[in-house]
Amino acid sequence: MKITVFGTGAYGMALATVLKRNHHQVLMWTNFPEERDLLVKERKNEERLKGIHLDDEIEITCDIEEACRKKDLLVMAVPVAYLEETIQKMQDFYERESSVCIASKGLEIENGLFAHEIVEKYLNTDQIAVMSGPTFAIDLANDTVCALTVASNDLKTAARVDLAFHNEHLKLERWEDILGVELCGGMKNIMAIATGILNGLGQSESTKAFFQKRALQEMATIIEALGGNENTIFTYAGMGDLILTCNSLKSRNYTYGSLIGMKSKERKEYEENTTIEGLYTLQSIYSLLQRKKIASSLMDAIYDICIQKEDPTILLEVLVEK
Repeated sequence: MKITVFGTGAYGMALATVLKRNHHQVLMWTNFPEERDLLVKERKNEERLKGIHLDDEIEITCDIEEACRKKDLLVMAVPVAYLEETIQKMQDFYERESSVCIASKGLEIENGLFAHEIVEKYLNTDQIAVMSGPTFAIDLANDTVCALTVASNDLKTAARVDLAFHNEHLKLERWEDILGVELCGGMKNIMAIATGILNGLGQSESTKAFFQKRALQEMATIIEALGGNENTIFTYAGMGDLILTCNSLKSRNYTYGSLIGMKSKERKEYEENTTIEGLYTLQSIYSLLQRKKIASSLMDAIYDICIQKEDPTILLEVLVEK
């Protein structure tokens, strides 16, 4: 298949690597000429994905028309904060024969749109899949055994994504709840920040496990309240990704939460110089829950700590309240 990966960050590079190893024709798009020039020349970006060399046959472009035309699959791996801007650029060149697979995680902060709603709004297509699950970019790129959930209501798109990514190392689980999978992909980053806060407070593994079980319950409640399937929490995108992100020092969200819990002076610098997906998504989901009048004591507490800069110990108070 002819496939374009939009975004040249760590996850975009990892997905492109998997696709090329699966013998597809792969093009990567970036909005930044300096990133294109670096990847064309060096075939790697050590700051983003250490030790991974892009296959020489993977092409890199800044031309949005080239990226869209005559492609079977368009994979969106730009940060969700820039997804709407990217999709708008694609509007004039999108061809209806192309399926869209969203690997970006979170909600758009300005108007609270889900990623699939942004694609539907500007590209006027229902050939959409959302892909999420317990995979760090470096693990995907290194062909470790991993799994992802792919949610789509379009059989052709689901089949294309399966053909594109499935191999002996990567298992794909098909699902239909696009909204629920998107919510899981965003909320697990928020819960990873909270687990990091507990770590920074010096709390035990038992307390963190207590929190994560409570987090799963609250995520399922939110998914159902917003019209999704509460059982989505048991997919790789739900429980699987929560376990990974909340229990790994590789997680930027967990690391950020730890700095908050420790009341570290490094918090501000880390926030300014690191993409913390959970922090961006927290503001979006909190606003959405407020508009929909959906109660979530955990989300309220995490918002108050991260955004309102309240004392991180209030997270413990919420956990033990009746």
